Amino acid sequence: MENPGDTIENPVMKHRVTFLKTTQETGGQVLSMEYTIFPGGRGTLDHIHLKGTEDFKVLSGTLGVANGDPKNPVMLKEGESAHIPIRVPHRFFNPSDTEAVTFLFDLKPAGRFETFLRTYYGLAREGRINASGAGKNFFQWFVLVNITDTYALGIPARLQQIIFWILSRIGLLLGYRTIYPRFQPGGKG
Repeated sequence: MENPGDTIENPVMKHRVTFLKTTQETGGQVLSMEYTIFPGGRGTLDHIHLKGTEDFKVLSGTLGVANGDPKNPVMLKEGESAHIPIRVPHRFFNPSDTEAVTFLFDLKPAGRFETFLRTYYGLAREGRINASGAGKNFFQWFVLVNITDTYALGIPARLQQIIFWILSRIGLLLGYRTIYPRFQPGGKG
């Protein structure tokens, strides 16, 4: 995965990510990105991480961040930042339909999130992600989600881990993968 400076785009979500520090170069400790959500782009759903923290610093535009209180997001302007501790419900989004927001985004520890992003964005470019942002193929989606430390609100995370693990194993048996060479730096096929 070693390729700081690589840029990938997700046309469904209307996101662009440029990798500043990759998981390989940091030994999985940090994934650092310049992240853009274009006007009308989808934000994330409310979620938690059991292991990872997130840090945001706005470079341009306005970033909506719901940090602990999904009903009361904070609007961060250029130069402002936010820190999301582990197990705190949160989401982020672009509140504007006319202006892009660009921000620095760090995930610590990174785990396999870079792999998830490269594959997820690649699937989106191939039309394999639906308008809501989920995978069109049920089993492929769970193979991918299983490698993240991301859990929806309303269902115990431990139960989600069990469900993700079972469904991802079925997906792997059916031939779905987390890594496809065509989505990796310099990848083909």
